Amino acid sequence: MSQFNTNDKICLNCRFYSHLIGVGLGLRCTHPATWRKPKMPPLIPARTHSCMRFIYREKQIEVTQVEC
Repeated sequence: MSQFNTNDKICLNCRFYSHLIGVGLGLRCTHPATWRKPKMPPLIPARTHSCMRFIYREKQIEVTQVEC
């Protein structure tokens, strides 16, 4: 069960949140005001981080925890 609510104003619920951990790039903010091409978008310190550019994503994503 997720510890985050879909109404929380955190990066995980932002439309500019990019989860690129699987390709070794971490969590990135793709808001046009935060980065300049061709450089990489800036890193997000944590999923629970928030900023003044926050905009809710249209489709919510579900966070699941996997036990090993």
